[in-house]
Amino acid sequence: MRSTMHAVSPSDDAAGTVNPPGPGPGPEPGAVPARPAGLGVGARLLLAFLGITGFALLAAAAAIYSFTAVGNLMDAITEKQVPSALTSLDLSRQTERIVNLAPALLSAANSGEQAAVTSRISAEVEKLHGLLDALGAGQRDRTGDAAFLALAPVVRGLGTNLESLNEVIAGRLAVRQRERALQDRLLKAHGETRKLLAPWLLIVDAEIARLRATVGDTTAPDAQRAKSGARLEAAYARFRALRRAELVASLVNDSLLQATDVEDPDQLTVMVFRLNRSFRELETLAATLDPKLRPLLMTRISEFRALATADDGIPRTQAREVQLVHDAQRLLDENANLAGQLTTAVDNLVGGARRGIARARDQARAAQSLSTNALLAIVVLAIVSSVLIVWLYVGRNIAGRLVALSQSMLSIAQGRLDSPIPHGGNDEIGRMAEALKVFRDTAVEVRETNLREIREARRRLTDAIESISEGFALFDTDDRLIVSNSRYLQLYPGLDEIVTPGVPFRDVVAAAADRGLIAVDPAAHESWLEDRVARHRDPGPPFLQRQSDGRWIQVSERRTGDGGWVAVYTDVSELKDQQAAVSRAKEAAERALEELKQTQTSLIHSEKLALLGQLAAGIAHEIKNPLNFIGNFSDVSRELLDEIREAIADRLAELDPEQRTAVDDLFAMLDGNLGKIVEHGRRADQIVKGMLSHSRGAPGERRAVAVNALVEESLNLAYHGARATDRTFNVTLDLHLDPAAGEVVCTPQDLTRVFLNLFSNAFYATRRRDRGGDDRAYRPTVTVATRDLGDTVEVRVRDNGTGIPAAVRDKIFTPFFTTKPAGEGTGLGLSLSFDIVVHKHGGTIDVDTRDGAFTEFVVRLPRRRPDDHQEDG
Repeated sequence: MRSTMHAVSPSDDAAGTVNPPGPGPGPEPGAVPARPAGLGVGARLLLAFLGITGFALLAAAAAIYSFTAVGNLMDAITEKQVPSALTSLDLSRQTERIVNLAPALLSAANSGEQAAVTSRISAEVEKLHGLLDALGAGQRDRTGDAAFLALAPVVRGLGTNLESLNEVIAGRLAVRQRERALQDRLLKAHGETRKLLAPWLLIVDAEIARLRATVGDTTAPDAQRAKSGARLEAAYARFRALRRAELVASLVNDSLLQATDVEDPDQLTVMVFRLNRSFRELETLAATLDPKLRPLLMTRISEFRALATADDGIPRTQAREVQLVHDAQRLLDENANLAGQLTTAVDNLVGGARRGIARARDQARAAQSLSTNALLAIVVLAIVSSVLIVWLYVGRNIAGRLVALSQSMLSIAQGRLDSPIPHGGNDEIGRMAEALKVFRDTAVEVRETNLREIREARRRLTDAIESISEGFALFDTDDRLIVSNSRYLQLYPGLDEIVTPGVPFRDVVAAAADRGLIAVDPAAHESWLEDRVARHRDPGPPFLQRQSDGRWIQVSERRTGDGGWVAVYTDVSELKDQQAAVSRAKEAAERALEELKQTQTSLIHSEKLALLGQLAAGIAHEIKNPLNFIGNFSDVSRELLDEIREAIADRLAELDPEQRTAVDDLFAMLDGNLGKIVEHGRRADQIVKGMLSHSRGAPGERRAVAVNALVEESLNLAYHGARATDRTFNVTLDLHLDPAAGEVVCTPQDLTRVFLNLFSNAFYATRRRDRGGDDRAYRPTVTVATRDLGDTVEVRVRDNGTGIPAAVRDKIFTPFFTTKPAGEGTGLGLSLSFDIVVHKHGGTIDVDTRDGAFTEFVVRLPRRRPDDHQEDG
């Protein structure tokens, strides 16, 4: 493999020594030139400045004279002519504001808006009178001016018209208020008419449907069908009349509503004529309707007629509003005419002021012309003298030398250290030239030193990049290769002729994919190439790339500060192999965990069977002898009772009836007692059979079970089991069974296991507290209660035993967790109970406890699970 390092090296031409040309060798670096003799640059510039300043003072004096003369004339204009013209213009604008504000009265919707607009207009009128007074004060020396005398009548006429307009608008608002009230009456009358006709329409429609059914019934008698047909025709006629009446009433309502927007009195007259025709049609239709409906409909027609034809009806009220609007528009037109007259008078006043301003302007121009000529003469002299001073003295002696020196300084600053430097002199410019020579010599020495340091830095950078163990590549802003190391070529063998400085990144990746160095699907070659280039130009987190030889390369790309890209390629094949081994180990562990869970489930099931079998065996052992005793002695007792009855049969015959009755009652009582003994013996036998059934591992069948009976039976089993293991055990059982608890659909064997676990734990806690405490007043008590909660049933088991410590309260439902000593518990009772109640029956089981005081378990069971309903369906 060829070790390659690509970099761009600077040209060696710049490393040569430069000897600046000049008239001779310059002073040594750091030497201080001698002080100039004679006047320096500052003194020369000061003399030139004083010469130019003298002419500037003369020009300023001429300008001051001109400005003073023009200012006096402008004062005459601003103090006499301009205020009068401005006041006249303000008067015209104020009149326009009033005229423009007056139409706002027409848009006032109520008296409040009218008052607001009137207040604004009054304020503007007051301002208008104030401007007129101010203009009169300025015209006191011109009281005979006809233009000013024509203003006052126009202003008074404008005020009178505005008052008349306000009265007209007030009348229009009253008419509009009346019109709104009439509209409300119209809407109410129309609504009542529809409410009146709608029920009759429904009745007639129902009658038509019934008669049509009768006519269409072929089984009905022909006479009945004929009679129904005649009635059907009459019903159709009534239905059409009702529909037409409803339609005409709607048309009348729409016409009256349209009348409120009509602005032509002639059109209102036509509308009234059409409304009268509609009223006559309504009256004709009412005559054909039901006698009960007729007077009610005539009342509604009278209401519509009053709204349409009365003096205060809608059309005439609208006509009055239209007339008021015309009057208001006429007043607005008069106001506009008055405003035009006022504008004409103001224009005359402004014209007089303009003529005065024109005279003053002519005088100012004459003074300005004289001053301008004098100022121009002085300026020409100042320019000529300044040009001579600047050209002959400053330009050639100072500026020329400075420009040459500046050009030399720019050339040296741009790197041309062989640029010539102008000759010096006896002033500051000469010393600047000497200092520039010293700077140039120092720059040449510094450049030589920098070139040596750059070459050394490039060599060290090349060695550092080459020593990197990962592949390294740097690309410029055009995505072209700048530099790469040999490790980069090792990752892509055979690309030596392609991976050269200046090659685009796309070409490198495309060549690697084409030659099979990268594992790429040939069918997706183009799309993969586009995605790879896009990821390179918008780099994100590091990613893995699969090589065709099986290696995994981690590619990490980042943007550089100048907009280029840097990429690092790391071979992580060993790490991937380790990850694969870890993944296989994880899968094996997960399989082992699943097998362990299955084993744990089997162990739990076996432990349940063993626990229940042990409990059933103990109880069966205890009950076996009493059952035999009950069965044997009940049979013997019945035989003895028969023998006694036979033995004393003769003596019973000698007794009086009362005594014989008493003896018979005794025999009957004994026989009943023996029957109860047999009954309880059978019940005990059922208990034993139930225990044997619970000890089996089969899940059992779901069925409806009485909750109270199941709880009571489980409590008896648990109590007898506790007594079988400890004959000294004694506890008070407090039962509160709700008669409304009813039934739940469940697996009885599973719920019996739950209650047996809860009762056994309660008995254990009370027995432990009774034996371990010194409280003589302590009485072991277990309280069992059921309660109906509608769709659920609640069972509470509370004991006054040792309680559960807070540290272990969250672990009590965990499999194999127990607080009992070794050999006394398996830690599966509550875990099994939680699984049966929550997972198998869809209920809940909660615990409330206080250490050393009590423990209460609350079990809530649904009456039926959703899948029970599905099974029933």
